[in-house]
Amino acid sequence: MVRKIQLLREKQEQQMAQLGQQKQRSQLRLAQLERRRLGLEQALEASGEAQVGGNVLSWQNRSHYRGQLIPATQKLALEQGLAEQEQGRISRLWQHALARRQGLVWLEEQRRQQGQARQNRTEQHQQDEAGGRMAASARGFRR
Repeated sequence: MVRKIQLLREKQEQQMAQLGQQKQRSQLRLAQLERRRLGLEQALEASGEAQVGGNVLSWQNRSHYRGQLIPATQKLALEQGLAEQEQGRISRLWQHALARRQGLVWLEEQRRQQGQARQNRTEQHQQDEAGGRMAASARGFRR
C-alpha cells in the first residue's frame, strides 16, 4: 500500500513540474504582452501629439497610423486578458496538485508510522510470549 502511495506522490510531483513549466511560460507570455502594450500606448501618444505647422499629408498619415494602432491595442488587451485567465487557471491547478502531493506525503508518513507501530506490537507480543514460556518453564523446574 505504501508503494502505491509513493507512486501516486511521484506522479503528482511530475504533474507539478509540468504545471510549473506551464506557469513559467504563461508568466513570460504576460510579460511580453505587457511590453507590447506599453509600446503601442507610446506609439498612440506619439501619433496623437499635434504638430504645429504640419501639412495635410502628415496629418492624414498620423490619422491613418492611429487607425491602425487602436484596433491593435484592443486586440492586445483581449490577448492579455485571456493570458491572465490562463495563468490563473494554471496557478489553481498547481495549487491543487501541491495540496494533493502534501496529502500523499502525510498519508505515506501515517502508513509508515502505522507499520512501525504494528511491528513494535508484534515484537512486544513475541517477547511477552517468550517471557511467559520462560516463566512457565522456570516454575516447572522449581516444583
